[in-house]
Amino acid sequence: TLSMGVVEANARGVESPRGFFRAQPLVEVWFYQCSRRSTSSDIESVFTRAIERQRSALSRRCVVFMDEAGLPEERRGCSTTTSKTPADRAPAVSFVAITNHVLDAAKSNRCACLLRGEPDLDDLNAIARGCLFEEDLAGGDVLGGAAVAVAASTVRPPGGGTPMLTHLVAGLPPECGQLAVGEMLKQLCRAYSELLHNASGDFGWFERSFSLRDFVHALRYLRRHSDASASGFRLTRQSLLRALARNFIGVEPALVHAVIGEFVAQLFRRRAADSWVPACLPSLVEVMEEAIHDCATGADSPRYLLLVDESPDDSALRRPRWHGLATPGSASAGSAAQSVVLKLSDFADDSMAAQ
Repeated sequence: TLSMGVVEANARGVESPRGFFRAQPLVEVWFYQCSRRSTSSDIESVFTRAIERQRSALSRRCVVFMDEAGLPEERRGCSTTTSKTPADRAPAVSFVAITNHVLDAAKSNRCACLLRGEPDLDDLNAIARGCLFEEDLAGGDVLGGAAVAVAASTVRPPGGGTPMLTHLVAGLPPECGQLAVGEMLKQLCRAYSELLHNASGDFGWFERSFSLRDFVHALRYLRRHSDASASGFRLTRQSLLRALARNFIGVEPALVHAVIGEFVAQLFRRRAADSWVPACLPSLVEVMEEAIHDCATGADSPRYLLLVDESPDDSALRRPRWHGLATPGSASAGSAAQSVVLKLSDFADDSMAAQ
């Protein structure tokens, strides 16, 4: 999904940020999020609209992108009916599908199959630089193998100046010492990688609960709440902790604290983790309030915060009102308007949980 986002952001035809893509057609991506309830007619309608668009706009290339393409197959016991239509219609428009497992031979032999391995530390560092700075790293059109190595030390702030990765991070407490931006990114990536591969240790559950998506959103949060300019790079302790608290949650509070503590310890040693996490970590209510008021758009659009209410009486909807958050009838002091809540009842045919 992240890769397709990169393609869509760069392949804009004559308006592309890099010269290589300006000579190519604009890529228009038609997203379809698969689920176990997806049907052939649902997928057919996406392809029909994409094909009609392609025929009316020859200067662009329409691409149908199916996310989690293996989910319909899982529900139907490996039936090929759901995904047969995309493969047969692909000559009319381009078609990309991602899946967490190999599809059956009837589908796989209709397309080129690529296996994406787990990102190593070099991959994670490249992703971190792109998420935090979104710069044309090497200043060229396309990064080749040698250019990537050069890019690691040539990320520059807007307007030029000293390579950004050599800047010291400003805004952190004195006990953190001097930390260069490049070293900060390396240590964040190392902490995530070690947590992910701690299968037999105290964090064996981490891989089942979190993924690269959470790490990427934490980095994007840091970009929104840091200041990167020709004069330096500034990041506060609170922004760092909030970036982790907004994205590595959804498990028991003690486990959340343990994960965030590992990130902080990798950056500033264990003493900082032992003092920061209990005293400075934002509460769940603070995380909820920030998510309600976070209104960034476009590439910086924040992820949604999902609150799972296991009670039978909508306690989760009322609890934010108890804490003075911006729910119906209680606009908080910092909000210009009250939040709008859409309440949907259960659907009779929604048996996803049972399945």
